[in-house]
Order: sequence, then C-alpha cells, then structure tokens
Amino acid sequence: MYDTELIDGIKTRLGITGMYHDELLLAYADDVKAYLLSGGVSQTLIDNGEKSIGVIARGVADLWNYGAGDGKFSDVFYQRMTQLRFLDNPNEGGRVGGAGDVVAITNEEIDDYTECLDD
Repeated sequence: MYDTELIDGIKTRLGITGMYHDELLLAYADDVKAYLLSGGVSQTLIDNGEKSIGVIARGVADLWNYGAGDGKFSDVFYQRMTQLRFLDNPNEGGRVGGAGDVVAITNEEIDDYTECLDD
C-alpha cells in the first residue's frame, strides 16, 4: 500500500480533511505498522490495505488520541491485531477446521488472547 493510499484511508476513517496532518499521520502509521510486524503480522498482510487499513487507522487514532497524550493502544486495536495474526497463522490455537479451512476466531477467543491487557 502506497503512502498516499494509506494516508487517505486513515483520514477517511478519522474524519480528517486537508493535508495539514499528513506527515504526522504517516509517522504514526509507520509506528503502528512496525508494532504489527513485531507482533507477528506479516508484511504482506500489513501492506494489504483492504485487510489492514482499519487496524492501522485505529492504531494511529490511539497514539494520537487527538492531543490527550495517552499514547497507548486500545482493546479494539489489540483484538484486530490478534485477528490479523490468525489470518497469517491459521494453525495457531487450533483454528483450522477439519477440512483445512480457516475458522473465524470468536469474540470469546479474542477475550482469552487479550485478557492480559486488562491487568
């Protein structure tokens, strides 16, 4: 996904117009993509805008947080990141069906995998 596509997708999801914040949004997007990569999501999936733009935009919003300064990722971000990891690694956690088809992760499984975030 090219930078312009990424920035346009983030701005659409966050309701931002104009070009004033493009460099800041791109810097946050790079941080989010690096975090996803280090968390086990493949570069191929990160670069697939159709599947990744939502979690990247959520991560950008979480880091920016419109000036509040919290600078931490939300539960929604972590849950979506977990889902993307399972798309990349369907054999983890027994999420392959009997015919070898990938079975969608459930909300309960997401809660199990992200419960450490509540501590």
